[in-house]
Order: sequence, then C-alpha cells, then structure tokens
Amino acid sequence: MMELVSVIVPAYNVASKIQRCLTSLCKQTYPKLEIIVIDDGSTDDTAEIIRNMAKRDERIRCITQKNKGVAAARNKGLEAAHGAYIAFCDGDDYVSPDYIGKLVECRKKRDADWVVSGFCKVIRTNCYTFGKPYRAVIVSQKAKEAFLEEWYKNQYIPTVWGKLYRGEILRKYEITFPEKWEHGEDTVFNIRYISRCKRIDFVKDPLYFYVESGQSLTSKKQKDIWEKQLAIFKEFRQMIKLGGYSEKCTALFFVRGILLALNYASEKQWGVKEWERLCNIMRVNPYFSVCAMQRKEMDGFARIVIALLEKRKYGWIKNLYRIKMFGHDYLQKVYYIFRR
Repeated sequence: MMELVSVIVPAYNVASKIQRCLTSLCKQTYPKLEIIVIDDGSTDDTAEIIRNMAKRDERIRCITQKNKGVAAARNKGLEAAHGAYIAFCDGDDYVSPDYIGKLVECRKKRDADWVVSGFCKVIRTNCYTFGKPYRAVIVSQKAKEAFLEEWYKNQYIPTVWGKLYRGEILRKYEITFPEKWEHGEDTVFNIRYISRCKRIDFVKDPLYFYVESGQSLTSKKQKDIWEKQLAIFKEFRQMIKLGGYSEKCTALFFVRGILLALNYASEKQWGVKEWERLCNIMRVNPYFSVCAMQRKEMDGFARIVIALLEKRKYGWIKNLYRIKMFGHDYLQKVYYIFRR
C-alpha cells in the first residue's frame, strides 16, 4: 500500500524560484503526496504564486504566517502534516522526479528510520555533485559512531533537506525545531531525531538540488556564536547519554563547534580583541582539556587548532584561518573551472 508523504516547504521572498520548486514536487513519480508550503510573511509575490499553483494541484496547501523564521515555518508544517513520512525542501531549491520515490523505496527495503540522499549544488547555471553519502546501512553501535564521526567532517549531513523521516518517530518524541536560533536549528533537529533511530540508510544518487544563493543567513556579527555552538553540543551530549556513544564522538563534536565558531569569526573578519576573547572562552571551557586528550583522533587541521589554543597562540590561529580561506576560495574556483 502506498503511504502518504508530507513534503514541508518553508518559503520567504522566493517569488523567482518557488514555481520551479513546486513544479518539481508536483512531477514526482511517487504520487501520494501532500505539499505543505508555509509562506513566512513574504513581501513579494511568493504567496500569490503558491496559491495559484494550489488551484492547479490539490496536493499543494498554502499556509501563511507572520515572518518568524525558517524554524517556525517548518514547525508549522510539522503541525499540519499527516504523512507517514516527512520530507523537507527549501523554497529556492528543487528535486529530481524520483526524489520521493527512491527515498521511500529505500526506507521500505531496509526498514530504515532515516534515509539520506546525495545532492547537487547549483551555482548559477552549473551543477556539481557533492556530499555523496555512505553506501552502507548503519545499524550497529560501532557503525553509528562511524557515521557521527563523518558528520563531524561533513557540513551537509546536518541539513534536513535531502532526507526522509518517519512521522511516527517525530510525533512520538515531539521532535521540533528550536525557533529562537538564528542558525543550527537543522543540526539540533537531526540530533534529536537520530537519537531515536535504530536504522539509517542512504541513496547514493544526487536527488536534491541545492541552489547556492551566495548570501549569508545573516550579515550581522553574532557575538554569541560560541554560546550557540555550546547549546548544540549540549544537545549532542544528551544523545550520547541516550545512545551510549564513546568519548571520542563527544570530543569530535566539541571540536566541530570550535572550528565552526572560529570559521564564522574569520569570515566576519572579527578584530583582534574579539578574536582573542572568543579563543580564550573556548580554551577555558571545562571540556576543552578532555577534548585535547582526543587530539590524535582528529584530522590534521583540527589537531593544529587545538594545539595552538592550548598554547594560547590566538594570532597564529587567526593567520591559519586566513590562509585556509584563501586556499579554499582558490581551489574551489579551480575545481569549478575543471568541472565545466
């Protein structure tokens, strides 16, 4: 029997892209869908386009609310969803025709609680395949730990798009997005969900098309960036308690928070005093010493950063990130040229 899949689409000022997004969902080879679009107080023609498309396809439902952010919009969609399975798609992205069909097929074949697909990054008119997921089914404790270690390295795993969730698990454990966060809500949502999963599986095909807008989520400096990373880490610690994972996984996620906070500060070009204050706060955290003991388990860049933090070489870290950013931008340009 074909089960209902709810696809939740948060949309805010995406009038130029929302039609492409919804058209790709309406053309799915898996027909039993409800497409719940939450217009998050758009000031352009987004809502009107959604309503016009809903008239042509009864599977589309348009819900409007005042601008509250993507987390609140997704939560609104979860409240309205009736599907046995839940998927997410951002309003400026699009999917392949067999996106839902392959995710559901994989879920049923393996009895998976969470299915993760590959994806493509779309930059202007070019499309590049990124983030090919694991090919193995994750069931055992050891395999889950290996997956969590990969999460530490892979910034795309924490996203909610490109994945299929079981509605039963979401409803039973009342898993929702934290609405007061400016970023990281995907990570927290997935941490809460994974802690309740027994089986995770993967579809290697790139079924989701993530459109690179070139715009940051926020242009203002977040002075509490480390506090936000600590909040995410606390959520992960809770999952550690539930799942009985090793200290190594905990240390790697703590390091991930450090690297993300430093990367953010570097991108925003924080001044010397702000940078040193951030580094010092991280170094004096009680868990930092435990984390440093697991340094051998980290990749080369992380080991260097932790060692420099230990020795209070904050200026060296700042220069290291400048070199890293320059090298990343240069290599990315070369990569895109050769992929054309």
